[in-house]
Amino acid sequence: MTRRLYILDFDRTVFDTDCFIADTKILFRHALGISARDFDATQNLYIEPNTKYYNFHGHIESLAGIGQHDLDQLITSQLRDRDYLYPDSAAWLATRDPLTDTVIIMTVGRPPFQQLKFNYAKAIDGLRKIIVPKNKGELIREHILDQPEIGDLNLTLNLYDRVYLVDDSPETFTGLGKINGVKGLRIVRPDGKYRHIPTPPSAQQITNFGDLP
Repeated sequence: MTRRLYILDFDRTVFDTDCFIADTKILFRHALGISARDFDATQNLYIEPNTKYYNFHGHIESLAGIGQHDLDQLITSQLRDRDYLYPDSAAWLATRDPLTDTVIIMTVGRPPFQQLKFNYAKAIDGLRKIIVPKNKGELIREHILDQPEIGDLNLTLNLYDRVYLVDDSPETFTGLGKINGVKGLRIVRPDGKYRHIPTPPSAQQITNFGDLP
């Protein structure tokens, strides 16, 4: 029996982050009086310079004076039935056989924001989710070559016959490079944030989850 490990990026790979943000902007306009223009004009001020993470909660608190707990409750009350997984990723996840396929979500970002978005991705409810502090490809490379355990990363890759890393960002595969045991699959969606950046030669380019091996 072939055992496969799939390490999936979250934002814009399995989860339609842009659609989620668009819907929260509509909610903020009606519930908090934040115009889309004010939201867009100030968003870049809350991209942390060192990590490049977006401080979503800090951004909305600055515009409307609402704290993290109350903001999350507001979003939950209005978007509780929404699911922002891309249809192809949700369909692919639904067909996985747990006897042969292990799926892990690996993402970078501020944990409160990532945890909030996880609530709107029903098909990943039972999956292991890892929020990492830097480039996923670099971390996996370090994990394989230098350190058998990096905090909670411990992936025990030797348990699997095949390991696949799926991400929309080309920087992930630049960080990973060519490494035995891990196949990089760069997904390019039609409206993807990084669609105009070429796929590194170390990764195979795909357009949807139906292309996964």
